[in-house]
Amino acid sequence: MKTRRGVSPLIATVLIIGFTIVLAAVVMQWGGAFVRQLTEEQAAKTETATSCIGMNFEIAKADYTGTGTGGSIITTITNNVDKKIAGFVALLDQGTASVSIASTDNYVSCGTIGTDDGIESFATEPCSIPVDSSQAVDIVVTDGDGVDKLKLVPMIEGKDGSKSACTIDSAVSRELE
Repeated sequence: MKTRRGVSPLIATVLIIGFTIVLAAVVMQWGGAFVRQLTEEQAAKTETATSCIGMNFEIAKADYTGTGTGGSIITTITNNVDKKIAGFVALLDQGTASVSIASTDNYVSCGTIGTDDGIESFATEPCSIPVDSSQAVDIVVTDGDGVDKLKLVPMIEGKDGSKSACTIDSAVSRELE
């Protein structure tokens, strides 16, 4: 009768060490990619936050033309810093009506008419914000009054060309005339 023998302890040890090394390599590969992704996301957020520090612009005379949601706001904006403003998120106040915010996908682009250039550093550009357009805002009029106040949150353009809104702390307000 033959006696069965198992794998020798030396071979078993070599196999265990081999499997451990392969498993460690797989975990390190996944972990490295995961950490790299987190680092890139945080770097993009930090870039936006630091680019928005010291953002300074002025809203010149702002006129609301039209009634209810059927008009637009005509204004001139001066960029007072050496950073380009890529666009704005518009917040409009209608007194007792709702306040609406444009999403960063439907931002307001000021600057040369017909382009998406934004406002270069130390430049003054005209801006027309169509109140009835999804490009600006989606306003629900509850009292029939026109827009009373305009608040613009600047947006900056990242290295990859994407536009990101600054925090509300960077916003500038102007009563409409």
